[in-house]
Amino acid sequence: MAKKKKQIPAKAPLLSPENYIRQKSRNLPIYKCWINKDWKECRLAQIFIARKHANDNVTFCIYLVDLGCLGVKDTSYSFNKSLEEVEEMIMRIEEDVEMDDTLSYSLAHNIIYSAIEFAEEYGFKPHRDFTQITQFFLEEDTDEIPLIAVECGHLEDGKPFFINTGYASPAKEKQVIAQLNKTAGEGNYHFFMGIDKPDDEGEYDDEYDEDEDEYDEEEDYDEFDDTFDELCQLSTEEKKTLFFELYHSDDDALTQKGVQQLVLLTPLLAKDYTDGEAVDKYSEELFLDLDYPTVEMDEFPNSFLSGVTDKDLETVYDYYFDSIDAIAVGAKERKKAIKMFRDEIGDAPIVAYAELKYLDEYNQKKYVQKLEEYHTKYPDYFLIQLDWNMHLYLTQTNVFQKNITAKKIKTLLSESKQRVTFYEVELFVVCYYRVFIDVADIYSNPTDVLARNAAFEKYLSSFENESENFFNQLKPLLFIREMSALKCILDMQNK
Repeated sequence: MAKKKKQIPAKAPLLSPENYIRQKSRNLPIYKCWINKDWKECRLAQIFIARKHANDNVTFCIYLVDLGCLGVKDTSYSFNKSLEEVEEMIMRIEEDVEMDDTLSYSLAHNIIYSAIEFAEEYGFKPHRDFTQITQFFLEEDTDEIPLIAVECGHLEDGKPFFINTGYASPAKEKQVIAQLNKTAGEGNYHFFMGIDKPDDEGEYDDEYDEDEDEYDEEEDYDEFDDTFDELCQLSTEEKKTLFFELYHSDDDALTQKGVQQLVLLTPLLAKDYTDGEAVDKYSEELFLDLDYPTVEMDEFPNSFLSGVTDKDLETVYDYYFDSIDAIAVGAKERKKAIKMFRDEIGDAPIVAYAELKYLDEYNQKKYVQKLEEYHTKYPDYFLIQLDWNMHLYLTQTNVFQKNITAKKIKTLLSESKQRVTFYEVELFVVCYYRVFIDVADIYSNPTDVLARNAAFEKYLSSFENESENFFNQLKPLLFIREMSALKCILDMQNK
């Protein structure tokens, strides 16, 4: 008689916080809503909505709402917290921002959905976590919610108003401005770069202590913006001369402004040598190759949790990410974390993958040995197979074999036998970029490198609101490759 499979304990079907919010949170009564008191003037609303459980704890969601043009910029949630914890959090926030706890749910709802509707007119979508999780914490947007008029856009004329609060990257700025040029039209929107709302003369209303970090950051961003304006005034030849001067400067001799100039000048010049049609062609290729549906990390079955069937999901995640975090701490801590992970979860591929991350950082010889062992032991585990093929790609010297491995890497996602999570896709795309960009030789065809790089940056920009860490991890690689390709092009012109 065949041995019966081990039954999943009763606790396994318990809903994760994410699924609880999606499926049951609307059944909870509203406890209280908060909003920053200056939301109308600054066009940015920080909205906290809390619902109360039967045990008197609360679950709350936070919505960062840009009434100027972007809609729901960010959102997060916290599950089953005590009232004391919530009040302490609000008190900490009020050290910097004055909050209003008399906000009605109806007004909070209308602010959020008015901003989303306004943003969608100009092609901006709400944050990915709103679409997948926190929108289900709100009541359905039906006629049962009293309609309250909420002004969006600039207070004076209602036109889109993009406010860079100091956190948007230059690439993000360019993306937003390009989108506004396309949907609103040049001159039909407002743009402000700074940390606080300016008054009518463009000066800041608030007085800042020169010793505070916020004041220094504001000056830094103003200087960055001024540097960009200065570079735009240069002729093409002047830009080339300055680029070579900065590129060949010793690292020790390069000033902070020089670094700013190089960071801003490189994409400005590269754009002049980038074939738009090639960018469109490669963009289409990328979206075809990489457009695969992902699942939440708590949805069974999925590739990341392959082999894990009878453990509480939160426990698995805690041990995994604790192991990853411990890698940066020290030898004793990381070994202890991996051992605890294995003792708790058992012999599962996710544990082996965490161990590989540790070995890759500190013991390359053993990493290769274990990678070969685990790639054979877990032939269907997506991340281990990804690491194995990348190892082959980076170490193979035979061009024919290297090309075969490159094709294998590019098809790993589409050939995955299980549903993949967004976390796995992030790691896959980092490897894919290396293979995708290596196709073009930077010395013989640098213009193709620029086109591929631009297409990849275009692809990455679609994820920036979903995973800032993902975007930031690859951004330096793209910049270095772009700068090197531009250097090769200009060298060819000077010969």
